[in-house]
Amino acid sequence: MPSFFIKFSVFICLSLFSQITQAKWQVYHQDKDLKISYQTFNKSGLYTLKASVRINATIDEFYHLLTDVKVAPTWLDRVEKVTLLESINPTTFIVLTHFEGFGPVYPREMITQSVIIEKTASKLHIQIKDMNGYRPVSKGFVRVKDVNVTWQASFNETQGLTISYISNFDPAGKLPIWLANSYGLSSLKTSLYNLQKLKPFE
Repeated sequence: MPSFFIKFSVFICLSLFSQITQAKWQVYHQDKDLKISYQTFNKSGLYTLKASVRINATIDEFYHLLTDVKVAPTWLDRVEKVTLLESINPTTFIVLTHFEGFGPVYPREMITQSVIIEKTASKLHIQIKDMNGYRPVSKGFVRVKDVNVTWQASFNETQGLTISYISNFDPAGKLPIWLANSYGLSSLKTSLYNLQKLKPFE
């Protein structure tokens, strides 16, 4: 009997934990081809953002949009400029991104390392990590920190290109948590809508 009780208790605890874990994600926006969700990342109160979007593109076209520093500002919300700082090897790059300020919010910048984990005709996986210590902060900017972003995409002839995105980061500075979270969600939505509308995919 005690053994059964312990096993039953463990089962109940695991079930409750699973339900709580699944319930953490809150839907921010959802339509036919785009879904954006969020959950609190840690005690800071900052959100982890998650999205899935379908676009009319190939893997190569999407890869070009993610890696071409001249194209990125055309669809990434509030991105002013992207600069390639170093190509470590054919699959690893260090990039500096400058973001426009707005209202009382100072312009931001972030330095990240992008690693191409997988790239085939049907799959793409890119991991983006923080490289805050690569060089000093530019004058007039606040440095975003603790950046962790994953882009994955899969392509088939029936559904086209399906992209998944997940990220967490700290905008740093004195930006209130509620404003950082609100801006992160709205900016992601704008960026993905921009991505869907780009003419090269038509």
